[in-house]
Amino acid sequence: MTWAIAVALVCALSGAVSATTIRYDVAALGGQNWRYDISVENDTLATPIDEFTLYFPSAAIPSLSTSGQPASFDPLVFPPNPVFFPNWAVDYLASSGGIPTGATLEHFLVDVQFTAPGAPGGFAFDIVDPDTFAILESGDAVAIGGGGVPEPATLALVCLALLGVSGSRDREGLLRRSSTRFRRSA
Repeated sequence: MTWAIAVALVCALSGAVSATTIRYDVAALGGQNWRYDISVENDTLATPIDEFTLYFPSAAIPSLSTSGQPASFDPLVFPPNPVFFPNWAVDYLASSGGIPTGATLEHFLVDVQFTAPGAPGGFAFDIVDPDTFAILESGDAVAIGGGGVPEPATLALVCLALLGVSGSRDREGLLRRSSTRFRRSA
């Protein structure tokens, strides 16, 4: 029983792990041309977001360019390169201020030519420290109105598994104790 209490306390005291939220909407521009309208919400970092990189799969995107962004950010597009970047990479660096904690910055516009059937989909991202180039967070962008199901945090799953194991051990101990009492009273 003490295992179950310890696991429950660890789970309760540890916060949920999540990445910065990046959302996107994609609109057809005509033919095979599409525009991503991207918003970045700093909902997890205690410091402003000064740099982030978006990774678009290159398989069905022969061309990509930026067509607009907030004035405080400068984009740099890296085309696919089998040695360095197997996918398109768009890096945004803040020239001043960044995205403060709790704030959202909208209208990072990325135009793509998409040759596969249907509309282009999601992409991955990294939040980067511009001084050390360390990756602070990584994740996958969420489609606006896509109703994506959030994935449970790894720590929460580990806590749930430990709670289940400790609960099954307690139950086995209880069964052994009750069968021992039953044999003694017979």
